[in-house]
Amino acid sequence: MFLKADFSYLHAQHMTENRFREVTYSQLIDPDNVFGSLYRMRATYLYTSVAKKTFVKTWQARRGSAAARLPEAVKFDRFHAFGVPATPHIALVFTKTEHLSSDFLRYSCHFCPGDEVWLVLPKMDGNIHQNPIVRMEEPLVPVADSLIFATDVSPPRNVEHGSYVYFDFKAKDIEVLQASPVDNTCSGVLCDGQFESATCGCTKAPSKRHWTLKITFSCPPMDQVANDELSIASNRLTRLLIDEEVRCWPASYPRVDPFDIYGDVSLLVRQINRKAGFRIKGWFKPSVSKNDATAESYAFHVCYLMPCASLTDTQNLLLVYVILKLA
Repeated sequence: MFLKADFSYLHAQHMTENRFREVTYSQLIDPDNVFGSLYRMRATYLYTSVAKKTFVKTWQARRGSAAARLPEAVKFDRFHAFGVPATPHIALVFTKTEHLSSDFLRYSCHFCPGDEVWLVLPKMDGNIHQNPIVRMEEPLVPVADSLIFATDVSPPRNVEHGSYVYFDFKAKDIEVLQASPVDNTCSGVLCDGQFESATCGCTKAPSKRHWTLKITFSCPPMDQVANDELSIASNRLTRLLIDEEVRCWPASYPRVDPFDIYGDVSLLVRQINRKAGFRIKGWFKPSVSKNDATAESYAFHVCYLMPCASLTDTQNLLLVYVILKLA
């Protein structure tokens, strides 16, 4: 391993960006390419999930025994998904043990869904749902200076697509349908409070839990193909819209009024729409079929919804008003 365990994330970042040359996704998947020993690939971190343990019925071979439900062995500890910037491609990583997951996510306090990271020395290791599986032995490293790509990657229009698809585009016509607090969410950086605790992939997270703002919205580029309303619960987005002191109050506190939050957040979103608009990142998950029947419908998952530019003075004044109203 080149990036030793005692490296700080800044040292690892410096080493990665100065000692490893950058390669493209096309170069990585080309079997004829030979990279040498030091290379890295830029990717957008999307999410991490913990392997789900299912239960199977087994019979003990002793007289008078009854059926027992035992956990089925799983072949990996965590599953990680990454978008390839400026393309619709998604790369997948499986870490097989808890120790390997912790090492792979060593610097996970410094990035969350939608942020760019370096995949250091990635190696092709098969595919699933037509998406490449990448084998990793080095930790994820946050990118020092993320790039803003001129070309949008629109969500897929063909929902019969058989693979995961990455999207990253600008929108100036978002309409908030609902904005309300979701209680008892993880305060870890890696998951950004976006997942239920049972599926949260954090390996390092404070024990403190709080409420997170969940926004359900419509967006014309996706309304025609999404089979359900779009939504995101995000600590990062909540910090932009809600003062941290207010989040210390319980979601059940009378002054945390969902009606006020919805009205004020809707107004602020309309203000941002009129100026720079929002950047939306996420992925399309295809339908899963078993025995010629659809077991799970397709879905569009949004993991990043943030203004394309810093808030204007007017927007900041509106935000201050929202905070004072809640305080």
